[in-house]
Amino acid sequence: MSQVIVKVDAHGNILCNCHGGVRAAQYTSHSVKNPGREFHRCAKSRDDPAQCNFFAWDDEVVKPSLPSSPPSSPMKRNLSDSLLDSPSIHKRPRIYDSPQSPARFPSTPTSKKKRIDDIVQALGQDDVFASASHSKFASTSKYTLNPVKQEHDVEDGLATPPSSLPRRMKREAPPSPSRSRATPSSLLASITNDFSRLAEEIRNLEEHKSASNATTNLVDKLETENRTYARPHPDRDS
Repeated sequence: MSQVIVKVDAHGNILCNCHGGVRAAQYTSHSVKNPGREFHRCAKSRDDPAQCNFFAWDDEVVKPSLPSSPPSSPMKRNLSDSLLDSPSIHKRPRIYDSPQSPARFPSTPTSKKKRIDDIVQALGQDDVFASASHSKFASTSKYTLNPVKQEHDVEDGLATPPSSLPRRMKREAPPSPSRSRATPSSLLASITNDFSRLAEEIRNLEEHKSASNATTNLVDKLETENRTYARPHPDRDS
């Protein structure tokens, strides 16, 4: 079996010998000698004078290997080599710093006291802002804290032992009443109760109105009867 080296395009399709590289057509032979055998020939019709004489059996075709990537020019190759040789391109080993614990300043009674004062003041402000009755509490009670020691106080040595901290608080703020959150079911029950009370009051008013009307009718009836009986009889007068 002979082999035929053919020309192919960028997608591997077989090209015929026509000018410009025309894609060859593939057919199946139905002859007695080669039944079912695939072959390639020029796609132009036999009546076309421009048809070339290209013909090749599919099992004899040898396709050239397609280049995976275009060859690089010497200039590009030299440039890539110079970049690889550059010391800045090479990866530098990453140096991980060992975790260091934060520096701790020496603790003194003054610094401890200042820290406690700051915490107490912050907690006191949170309680005041979280209270629902802040305005009422501000008008009826006073909750004061001594000012926090500043830097000059620390330098002057005006330090107070931490044990005296509770004594500096004049009055403690009363705990704010806890308010339960209203749920849809509780709101519906409250509205239903309000409607029930309103309906009951309306019924009471209607009953009172009916009783008042009945009393008025009875009084009118009695007055009419009294006037009738109090009228002088003509036979008795004569």
